Amino acid sequence: MKSATESTERASIPSDEKLSFVDSDPKIIVHELAVSPGMTVSGRLAYKADSKCLVVNGKRAEEAFTATPIWPKGVEPVLNGGKRGVRVPGFGTVLEGDTVQAGGSYWKADDKRARASGIDPACRAEDGFIVFSAGSFTK
Repeated sequence: MKSATESTERASIPSDEKLSFVDSDPKIIVHELAVSPGMTVSGRLAYKADSKCLVVNGKRAEEAFTATPIWPKGVEPVLNGGKRGVRVPGFGTVLEGDTVQAGGSYWKADDKRARASGIDPACRAEDGFIVFSAGSFTK
């Protein structure tokens, strides 16, 4: 994790989906999409040390999944007590091992928005993506 005095590198991903990749430790993807919070998505946040990326492990329709989280704009990577996670504005910090629950949607691993996004292949989870809605996080 970079110190508070260093800037976190944020690169725009070439896409119409308004995604950006924060190249830090952990690496995160943020969006500026209008995502309907009609579906509650949840799982346990985990950190993949080999890629420096976060994933969410959970169940959907009684099936286990591992998905790459795409966070709302304003979410920032954090390192706290040796654990990696994110700081969600208006909600707080979610660290590896914590359960994260919010409104949002799923994108399959082969979703055209994800394919065109330029997301680091090392950060692509096998089961796709969870796109979290801003302001919908609950404990």
